[in-house]
Amino acid sequence: MNIPHGMWELLDLFIRLFVNRLCLMNYKVDPFHKTLKLRGQISRKAHYFRLACMWCVTLHTLYCFGISARKLSTRELLESRNDDETRAIVRTYIQILVAFLPAAFLAMDYVLFCTPSVVPEILNGITLFQHETKELSKSKTDHRQKYVIAETCMVLMLWIPLIIPLVVTPIVVVLGVDPLFDVFPTYHEFSFATNIAFILTRYGILMIIAPPVTVAINAFFIVGLMLAANVFQLSTQLLSKRRNLVRMTKIERKVWKSLKPVSIQVATFGVVTRSLKPLAIKYIMENTMNLLLTF
Repeated sequence: MNIPHGMWELLDLFIRLFVNRLCLMNYKVDPFHKTLKLRGQISRKAHYFRLACMWCVTLHTLYCFGISARKLSTRELLESRNDDETRAIVRTYIQILVAFLPAAFLAMDYVLFCTPSVVPEILNGITLFQHETKELSKSKTDHRQKYVIAETCMVLMLWIPLIIPLVVTPIVVVLGVDPLFDVFPTYHEFSFATNIAFILTRYGILMIIAPPVTVAINAFFIVGLMLAANVFQLSTQLLSKRRNLVRMTKIERKVWKSLKPVSIQVATFGVVTRSLKPLAIKYIMENTMNLLLTF
């Protein structure tokens, strides 16, 4: 059992994009030996830039939570009589999104920027784990084709976030639907120089926040995909091996083949069910509908 080589190439592309261009991390990946190493100490400027990005993301997330909570509690979306109601509604949705999205990956930001030695320990442990389970995972099945779609999506996910902030952020700022509009508003009553200064301030803060959030999201999905692939292959081969050692009826064998190794849930008295995934989807849909109905 081996993690597909394409996933290590994805990790290598991710490191090259965000190390060579943004200087946000100091990792080096070896796709051939399937290892991740630290390249040493980063420069002082890069260190201070990473700290500034972390603080900006944290403060901006707290601000979005605070302003969203105030608007939802008072049910007053307009900050001024000069504000447009449609823009205020769209801005509130964006503030809620920008509040929850960075917060969901804030722990990954902390691991990457404050404790960078943790990530190599996790990924390099996969290779050691594969050697330990070599006898269990002997299989002639080629699993690389199973991850072609996932790898293609991850390649797009790596390149698109580098382009979207450069295109979407100016449009959002000019339209006045960015989260910081409530702090730095631009109205016709203000002078031209004041409006330009506020627009540039909002644009600059958003461009500082975008790189660390993008890095955390991509790192979370790449590392998670590699771990999931490792668990999936091992679980598949373990179930296959145990299934062949036990005599089963035709119906029992069909039930085992219909189960997904990663989403199996053991119910009462050892009964294996598939209720975990529908239950998770149910809770996500219900919470999303409740959030939309509040408006």
